[in-house]
Amino acid sequence: MIKRNDGISKDDICQNQFTSYVVLAVKRKRQSYIKKKQREHEKETRTKKEAEQSEFRTAGYDMWSRMEPQNEKLMAAMQQLSLKERFNPILNILIVTRGIIHVYTITARMLCRCNASAAKNFRGSASSAILILWCAGIIMQRKGIVIFMDNQLLQIQNRTCRIYGTASAEYLLLQMVDEHDLAGMEREVEAIRQQTAQPFLLAAVQVKNWNDDLSPWPAPPVWGKQDFGGRAGDTLAWLEQAVPGIRRQYSIKEDCKVVLGGYSLAGLFALWAATQNDALYGVAAASPSVWFPGWPEYEAAHPIQAQRVYLSLGDREEHTKNQPMAAVGDNIRALHTALIRRGTACTLEWNAGGHFKDADLRTARAFAWVMEGKQ
Repeated sequence: MIKRNDGISKDDICQNQFTSYVVLAVKRKRQSYIKKKQREHEKETRTKKEAEQSEFRTAGYDMWSRMEPQNEKLMAAMQQLSLKERFNPILNILIVTRGIIHVYTITARMLCRCNASAAKNFRGSASSAILILWCAGIIMQRKGIVIFMDNQLLQIQNRTCRIYGTASAEYLLLQMVDEHDLAGMEREVEAIRQQTAQPFLLAAVQVKNWNDDLSPWPAPPVWGKQDFGGRAGDTLAWLEQAVPGIRRQYSIKEDCKVVLGGYSLAGLFALWAATQNDALYGVAAASPSVWFPGWPEYEAAHPIQAQRVYLSLGDREEHTKNQPMAAVGDNIRALHTALIRRGTACTLEWNAGGHFKDADLRTARAFAWVMEGKQ
């Protein structure tokens, strides 16, 4: 024990200096010891973290490598599925979801937001859930459980189709459209759903040249400078080839009721297509261009063969200074009378306004009437 002194004598001064050196040495030794322990702790923590990350990478690699044979079996099973099952919209969504989960867990590992075991368990559980849902999607498709679609793109050869409605539907609705019609398709589909409880699948097929692709035969211009190319035969041939593929892909039975419809020249195309064969159950012709040169004479010689025909016209459409188009009122009345006389279920509805008013809603009423089966 160090005794206190006055610090005056030479011995007291030496003793005090020695004491100061001892205290300073002890303090430095203690600080050195603390820093050493801190470095050892940091090194131990860093080593443990690296080992944990290495274990996570190894575990993740092993998990996915073990799943490779399962994925190969899965792909082999997909090859055995029919076309309609392989392109099940639910399956496509699940495959994308599985990929998103995989990317998410990798990101979580990189950001160190979860430990190795938790992330591994999450990814394993999520992958298992996706595989289970994938199998459930196949079962739903095979059992014909309803699948809703809105604005799903479908490319068939050189044409783009937009699919709306319900898979495994009883009615297959076909409509030739242009860019203007596409803008109102969602409102049209919603209006159809509000007016009928019948399950339907609507395929909106976009045409490249409206006047050429939908006109049944060549004709001179009625307005403007563009004439009519008369390529409706080619359009109908393409449609006949496309319908079986649409049926298979969306689980629609071969004996489903096919309804072809459209607005304006597309409505005339639907009426003309019904004169070529009896494959169509119904025609939904909203404000059809029955003013087209030679149409009344052609239909009289080649009667429409569909079971149900909906006709409509705006009450101002026939009041035009364009002489060829002014005949639309008389021609549609004559067509309606002829169809009723032949025993075809047919109606003629007059809408308020001209030709370009509420085209989407008028077309929706046309399709709904054909499906509802009312006179």
